[in-house]
Amino acid sequence: MASSPPTARSTEISYCYAAGFQYNQNGFFRQAAKEYVRVHQLAPDNLDARLQLAWIYVINHLPDRALEILQAPLATPAKFGLNADNSPASACWPPPHIFKR
Repeated sequence: MASSPPTARSTEISYCYAAGFQYNQNGFFRQAAKEYVRVHQLAPDNLDARLQLAWIYVINHLPDRALEILQAPLATPAKFGLNADNSPASACWPPPHIFKR
């Protein structure tokens, strides 16, 4: 069974995620966040992009934005392929102390 060719949308998602990853690795967090936001717009169920974006918000002292981006995975973990064994909550992520004001 042959797989279908990638669509322009899936190609853009992959490109934006890869660009975000590279920016993040090189410390360009604002540019990385922009790419992860684009992935989130195109694929709202992409957990990896949400986690990367939340972490960027956390390290930039924006806990409310981090919580906002994590609200859906924490509220409906099954939708994001999470269960008791692999849930961020089971690993205590995000650590509660980062959200103290």
